[in-house]
Formats: sequence, C-alpha cells, structure tokens
Amino acid sequence: MSKSAIMPLITQSHLVWKRYLQGRLAGQGVTPKQLRLLRILAKRKFLYPADIARILFCDPPTARVVVRNLENRRWAKGEADRDDARRTRVRITAPGRKKLTAVTAALKKASPRGFDPTACLSADEVTRLERMLRKLCEHLGQVGE
Repeated sequence: MSKSAIMPLITQSHLVWKRYLQGRLAGQGVTPKQLRLLRILAKRKFLYPADIARILFCDPPTARVVVRNLENRRWAKGEADRDDARRTRVRITAPGRKKLTAVTAALKKASPRGFDPTACLSADEVTRLERMLRKLCEHLGQVGE
C-alpha cells in the first residue's frame, strides 16, 4: 500500500463511523457532537467554551452553536465564571443528565451487544493501530505550530 492511500482510508473510516452514529441517534433528537459534549459535561463540573471547541475538534463559533442548542433544550447551562465574570462556564443540567441517560439506554436497547468497529482486529493489531494513530495525531498537531 502506498502512503497516499492512508489518509483517504482514515477519512473513509471516519465518515462511515460518523454516519453510523448519526443513524443510531436519528430518533433521539441529539447529534453526535451534542452527545459527546453531554457525556463529557456529565463527568466534569463545567467546561469553558474554548475547551469545548478543542474537545469537539471544531472552531469556537461552531462550539457556541452546539452549546446554544443544548441550552435551548435546557440540557446545559452557561453561567458567568465566579473568578472572571467575562468568562462563561458551561455545565450539564438535570434535564441534560436525564436526556443522556435516556439516549444511552436507547442505544443499548437498539444494539444490546453494541457494535465494535475494531472487532475485525486482533488485540495486537488494536494496540499497534492505536500507537500509530496517536503518533499520526501528534505529527498532525505540529502542522499549525
């Protein structure tokens, strides 16, 4: 295989997985980015919008749209930071936790055994793939520097 075939394969894998997730979430009224953010917010007291953009791999305006949509549904709330009122902290709300629980349960019910996209790989292949992808991500992280 040539080096030029690697990035298109990574892109194709990403898009197929993204479409799979979108299909699973279609009837739940939540997008993959919203679900990812709810899952992360459920584990933390709050996040700043800049952190959200970094975590979701999007630009700040897109992160603001994701947060605004969660706020409109009352699943998250933005509030002024206690130490710096110019900063906004975003936290999950009780309805957001309820939605996260409902979506997680619906996904498990729809596919009780789940779907493992790496099931076709041996344990050794998974370890090697993870190591190589981390190395690639570190390298790509240097592009903007």
